[in-house]
Amino acid sequence: MEKPKIRVLFQQPTLAEYRVPLYRKIASYDDIEVTVAHGHSPNLPNCEADGFQTQLVLEKNWFGSKVIWHAAQTSFATRDHCDVMVFSGNIRYLSLVPGLRKARRNGVATVLWGHHRAKSGGKAANWIRQKYLFPLADTIVCYSHAVADQIREQPDFRAKTFVAPNAIDQTPVALARQQWLDSPEKLQEFKTEHDLATGPNLLFVSRIKPRNKLEIMLDVLTKVAKKFQHAKAIIVGAHNDEQKRIEKLAQQSGLENRVLFPGAIYDQRQLAPWFLSSDIFLYPSQIGLSLFHAFGYGLPVVAGEHPENQNPELEALEHGKNGFRFTDGDTAEATDCILQILENEKLRHDMSQHALSTVENRFNIDIMAEHFVRAIRYAAESLQK
Repeated sequence: MEKPKIRVLFQQPTLAEYRVPLYRKIASYDDIEVTVAHGHSPNLPNCEADGFQTQLVLEKNWFGSKVIWHAAQTSFATRDHCDVMVFSGNIRYLSLVPGLRKARRNGVATVLWGHHRAKSGGKAANWIRQKYLFPLADTIVCYSHAVADQIREQPDFRAKTFVAPNAIDQTPVALARQQWLDSPEKLQEFKTEHDLATGPNLLFVSRIKPRNKLEIMLDVLTKVAKKFQHAKAIIVGAHNDEQKRIEKLAQQSGLENRVLFPGAIYDQRQLAPWFLSSDIFLYPSQIGLSLFHAFGYGLPVVAGEHPENQNPELEALEHGKNGFRFTDGDTAEATDCILQILENEKLRHDMSQHALSTVENRFNIDIMAEHFVRAIRYAAESLQK
């Protein structure tokens, strides 16, 4: 008799496009069936499912989303809906503890998935996790090894804590990259059209927000331009108030002809030539999944590192191997990192190769899904104990 599949239900705030490959990959395992119960956010539109089922359950929020109730956390925590339920570990969910408790009463195994780390201290948030959330979960899944190691310091949480290193689907990146590399004349035309043929060129691709401190990029460019007269910066992201502020700063600094603002570009084939026309990916503060996007194009990454305000993806940035980390806010240190790469062709080549190797062998959707499936199976086994 064929063993029944493990019915897994992911509760998430949205059905974000960058997460679809993960759900699809997990659902491709022979012993797992996936449903995603998700809400809706105007800042991150839902997309189409592919290879798994979905259920829309709208959230309620108060005080500017500082407090959220997602009925999916409670209404789906029954064996009628799933065997294993994966909860978003955001402590702003008022429905999280009731959902975990209901799942336990109903014999549903639980996975608590998230950063599990508060930025800028957050002692109260960490205390809530340790006191109320981690004991209720059958399995804890983190994005980074550093956070997992901290959780494992508690003997009760050691065996049930897993790491599914965050990643993006590199398939469309690799395809777009190769298509442009196979058309060198077309790529050269693009560089010439945008006055990028000489370089060097620094690139930023992400949503443009104050927390990313793009003014540092302008300061770095000013210093780099003293050694490289054709140096430019490219800032790809939607035009908004912060973009206008940075553009004004560029004009005030005499950099208006050195900084390009192509706007928001989402199509990978249209993004590819901007990456392939650049030498370094510079992300001044709080880099996230953009790190893997840059690595997929073989770009060394230079990113600001703050002891507290950092995302788990920074774990993949190996100082001196696939890029450099600099002290958050330190323009001089950032400039030194940039110049080291630009002035050393061998270092730049080696970093480029290591960047590609990082996403090919250590941080990709296949590996993320594999580790997540281990956590799901571990949780499912708890049902039989």
